Amino acid sequence: MRKLEHHNIVKLKFFFYSSGDKKDEVYLNLVLEYVPETVYRVARHYSKSKQTIPILYIKLYMYQLFRSLAYIHSCGVCHRDIKPQNLLLDPETGVLKLCDFGSAKQLIRGEPNFKFPQIKAHPWPKVFRSQTPPEAIELVSQLLEYTPSRRISPLDACAHNFFDELREGATRLPNGRDLPPLFNFTAAELAIKPSLNAKLLPPGLQQSNAINSMSTPSDGSPSAASPAGGEGAQGAQASSAAGQA
Repeated sequence: MRKLEHHNIVKLKFFFYSSGDKKDEVYLNLVLEYVPETVYRVARHYSKSKQTIPILYIKLYMYQLFRSLAYIHSCGVCHRDIKPQNLLLDPETGVLKLCDFGSAKQLIRGEPNFKFPQIKAHPWPKVFRSQTPPEAIELVSQLLEYTPSRRISPLDACAHNFFDELREGATRLPNGRDLPPLFNFTAAELAIKPSLNAKLLPPGLQQSNAINSMSTPSDGSPSAASPAGGEGAQGAQASSAAGQA
């Protein structure tokens, strides 16, 4: 976690070891950035109220999850435990952060890794409600493609037209606030698949990114794209999580 630095990944502030009650029992304690909610609890709130999560929130949360996955995959890390409980959320700003890297692993070519068993397929229109946007069904079908080489990547998912609403300058959160930063891509992120950059960045930011690229130092050191997509400021507090080393 010390190696990971991304807007959509929970930040490790500090860590320390402590002894347990048993002999040779040692615990690794992580002090993490504080984020108040999880997607799991938000989904339960809507479910108990017999409501559905607004489609804009679904787009916002999924997009930020894909950004975090694109980043860690570019670092050679596989999370391996993606679930609503591990998606931290600030409901005021709409910022989502991926957490719990206890099952994460740096994948090495040639090592045996888990492959999900094939299950009986069902037509997507029967799985989702009739009012589900067709572009959402298309995205899910590409995400759950069984053959890895045909499956859409996280960064390709960010560029999918399901998220075009987020790239529109007039889009706001239901509470009236600006969207959180969604397009503050670093040079490393934009280098993952440059052919996608024109689709990933809103038109106004594409010109800014072109200017940044032209002003890259002659020594080749990377420069980050300008932040955009709203203020989305969050405070950070210390929170501890313990796991047996």
